[in-house]
Amino acid sequence: MKRTPLKRKTPLKKRSKSPKAKLKKKTWDMFSKYIRMKYANENGDVKCITCGKIKHWREMQASHYIDGRHNAVLFEEDLVHPACYACNCILHGNKSEYAAFMYKTYGGERIDELRRLSKFAVKFSVSDLELLYEKFSKKVEELEKKIT
Repeated sequence: MKRTPLKRKTPLKKRSKSPKAKLKKKTWDMFSKYIRMKYANENGDVKCITCGKIKHWREMQASHYIDGRHNAVLFEEDLVHPACYACNCILHGNKSEYAAFMYKTYGGERIDELRRLSKFAVKFSVSDLELLYEKFSKKVEELEKKIT
């Protein structure tokens, strides 16, 4: 006997994000914009940290050297750099090239410190996220004056 899948009469409702989750995403978006602009030249061009491709900062992504969206290093500037879509998504961060850059730039001691820090789970409060958003918004404003 062949079974046919049951069809729902009404589609499942998506749970809406909490105000705190929305603020965390908004803060991440501002942080990502800041990271990509921080490494851009006056024309807005930035080099992928792992493959070296040069694109406008709007075409790049903010790539974490250490994965994890729920840990203490989510908004750690030393750990996030611009990367192209291919390196960040398709190559999952292009970790071997990223590691070479990180050790050359920051050294093993700082990398070890960041790895230790990444083991801690952090629950950001609304006020933490508001302060971070404000901090990165100001930095973006400053960079917008320098980039044409």
